[in-house]
Formats: sequence, structure tokens, C-alpha cells
Amino acid sequence: MTAISWSRRETVWFMLAALGFIVLEIAAMGAWAMVTKPFWLDEVSTYLVAGTQSLPESIRSLAAGADSNPPTGFLLYRLGALVAGGLSPITARVVTVACVVGALTTVYLLLRDQFSTWPAAIGAMAVWAQQVVMHAAFDARLYGPLLLASGCMLLVLPRTVRHAPTLVSAVSLALVSAVLCTIHYFGILTWGIAIATVVLFGPGSWTATIRRLLPSIAGPLALAACAPLYFGQRASLTVPTWMPDLTALGAARLLAIFFLTLPVAIALGCWVLIVVRARPTGGLAERVAGRPLTRPFALGPLLLLTQAAVPFVLVAFSILVQPATELRYWIAGTLAAAPVVAFVVSRGDTLVRWIATVAMVAASVKTMWGEAHRADAFARRVHEDTRDAMQLSRSGTLIVTRLRDTLYPVLQQHPELNSHMAALDATPFDSTNRFFVFERDLGRITHRRYGFGNLVTPAELSRLSSFYFIEPQSGGTPTSEEFPRHTISRVSGRAFYLVLRSSHDP
Repeated sequence: MTAISWSRRETVWFMLAALGFIVLEIAAMGAWAMVTKPFWLDEVSTYLVAGTQSLPESIRSLAAGADSNPPTGFLLYRLGALVAGGLSPITARVVTVACVVGALTTVYLLLRDQFSTWPAAIGAMAVWAQQVVMHAAFDARLYGPLLLASGCMLLVLPRTVRHAPTLVSAVSLALVSAVLCTIHYFGILTWGIAIATVVLFGPGSWTATIRRLLPSIAGPLALAACAPLYFGQRASLTVPTWMPDLTALGAARLLAIFFLTLPVAIALGCWVLIVVRARPTGGLAERVAGRPLTRPFALGPLLLLTQAAVPFVLVAFSILVQPATELRYWIAGTLAAAPVVAFVVSRGDTLVRWIATVAMVAASVKTMWGEAHRADAFARRVHEDTRDAMQLSRSGTLIVTRLRDTLYPVLQQHPELNSHMAALDATPFDSTNRFFVFERDLGRITHRRYGFGNLVTPAELSRLSSFYFIEPQSGGTPTSEEFPRHTISRVSGRAFYLVLRSSHDP
């Protein structure tokens, strides 16, 4: 199959168009809270690792368990902080948006290996319209950078095996492999699936292909070099994860949620429309648009399609090793929707393509609407917590939050409250609760490495004459079973005042 060529100018135009579309979408919906919202719990970890320490100290903190990821993604945030003069929520999210725009560009270019401009653009939009990807674009963690590294890896591979080896191609493959495998530990899955796809379906003999792919071994080697970090991170925790064990039914449900997305539904609907419209003219499905249905995918789209294996591998890992059921871990699997959508759109006429375009824009708007609503709700909640903490701290009484998720965003914005606030160590209530233990372990590590955030046990609170308590959600309340020696009264929506009972109280 002859590959469709693309130019640097086309690459730049698509990148600018993708960025312009995202900015226009945010502006039209007033969804700026996605960019400006305070850091949430895990983003605070990114901020502490990448924005508050020297590089050597950050590496030592990673080895001590301050975060559970390799170092490369944090270097990217350090670069953003260096350029912007500090790592703020806006700076960090500019980095992630840039990564996702770059990833969408690689998807478009890979689809251009087989499809014309319009189907390739709609295929790339199918990736953007998925909630996992849009969330990653405004989340100062490692999943936007991971998606970009995955796309770059897939983009480098076809050119590596189709052209005569050069020093530039070898260095490019080695570099992108190393970055992919050291942004996130699960990057090795994308790397392995991509390499296997090229070996099995690439041009030329297996021996010639493998020889050209040898520089990619830099990926696993770089990951192996991170082994001391990994073992240090595991040793710092008394439980491997907070996630519950995965059942077969739970796995099926998660896979359905991950793959049965609006872009896939749009592709299915367009395919039905194509087939229905072809019947009155005597056409068959396999001859829609005058092209045989059995035409195989070119290598570029095939590399995207085979990333669908990532979620299945992680489901097996979750059942056999330890739970890894956060859908953001599976983000490389979102790339598989792109060739499916592009294939269907390429079979349709102009009407079908316009329907697919409008539907994909609508899917993107719907997804952003949900993300914007959640971002706005989170920003309001942190504002309420900060307001309450600032007011209550004037009394000098300790303020306790049930979760670090409440404490850390407030302290990141107002570090002067660090001596007035603490998170509850809930392990005495249930020492077998994996989430309680994980929260306690990470709270201790963060306090030890950064002096950030304090932990307090129920036994320590039982000796205080009074303290304030902030729940994470409306409707929550501290109970007499948790704090039997104190009377409890509400002082605001989620804030409570607990006072030690006198010996004469019943």
C-alpha cells in the first residue's frame, strides 16, 4: 500500500487548528475553570516534586515515595516552571494542553498514512472527544505527556522501518523510546505493543525490521535504570495501592465504559447510514465509496488500532498482580478510536462526512461541558474550604480535614495555614482499610520530605479541648462513634466544631 505523504506545513497547520479549536471551545463555553482551578491532591504532588526542590532533591524525593512515577514527566513540568518563572496551575495546564495538542497532531499524521485530510482530522477529533483525554489535557499529571510520548513513538516507527537507517532515525527512535518508558511505568506496554505491531506487520523481513528497531531497546534500558526509584517507592508504602481488587464483572464494566464512547457510537451510526444509503442503488457494504472493505489498514493507522490492547493487558495485570483500574492509566487505548472513525468517514460521501464532523464536534462539546462542570464545582469547593480555614484559623484552634484531598489544595494556595491544619489519620478506625493505610503512608512521606501537611490521629484529637473538622462532601459529618469524648456542632456547610465534654456531661 502506498503511504499518503504529509508536509511540515500541513503538520503546523493542523497543530494550530487543533489548538485554536480547543481555545475557541473553552471560550465559547466559558470553561476557563478547567485551566485556572486550584491543584487537586495528585497535582499537588506534581507541584511539590517539580516545583519546590532542586533536581537532585526531587529525584531523592521520588525514591522516597513522594510520587509513584518515573522522573521524566516531572522534568517536563520543571521546564515549564523554568520558562514561566514558577509552577502555577495555569503554567502546569499549559504544559498538559500542549502535550495533548501534540498527541492529536501525531494521530492525524499517522492517519494520513492511509486517509485523506478530512477523515484523518475527524479521526484525531475522535481522540480529543473522549473524556479520558480531555481530562488529561487539563490535569497536571503524567497522562497528557504519556499520550504525547505514545503518539511520537508510533509516528517514528513507520519512518524507521520504511527508510534506510540513519544516525538521526536511530537517535530519534532511541530518545522517544526512553521518554515513553520513563514518563509512566505503563509506558512500556505501549512500547511493547508498538514494537510487536511493526515486527509482525511492517514492510520487509523480520530480521531487517528487528535490526532497524534495535535503538528502541533504549526504552526498556532507561526503565531498568529507574529500578532504584521503583523499589524505593514500593518500600515506602505498606500497601501497594488504594484501589480495590478487580473482579471479572468489574473488568467487563470498565472495558465497556472505556471503549463504548461517543466517538465510537458516531462511527457506528455513520456506518449504518452508509450501508442504508448504498442499498437503493444496489451497492453493497463492501463496495461503499468504490473501495473494497477488505482493504487492510496501513501501518500508521494499524499502530494506533493495536493500542486497544493496552486496557486488556492492564485488566489482566489488575487481576493477576495488583489493581490498576484507573482509566487514565489506560489512556493509550484511546488512540484506537482514531483509525476506526477515519475508516468509516473515508467510506462516506460528503453528506456522511459532514454529519460525522458535526456529531464529533457535538461529542467534544458534551465532554467538555461535563469536564467544565466538574472543574467549576471543584474550584468552588476549594474556595469554600479556603474561606473556612482562613476564618477558623484566627482562633488558633486546630483545623482537621477528613481527607488530604481537602487539606492539600488549601495549603498549596496558603502555606501559612500549614501550622494550623492537619488531615485525619483514619487507620485506627479500620486498620485493614487499604485506602486509609495508603492515605496515611503518603501523608507521612509528604510531611517528611516537604514539611507539607500534618497528620493527626483520633487518639491525639481525643486529648484536645476543641478542634474544627471539615468534611470533603456535603452531607458528611463527624460522628460520636468516631469522637466519643466531644460534642459536635456545625459551624458552616461542611465545617464542624468539636468540644471536649466535661466530666459532668452525660
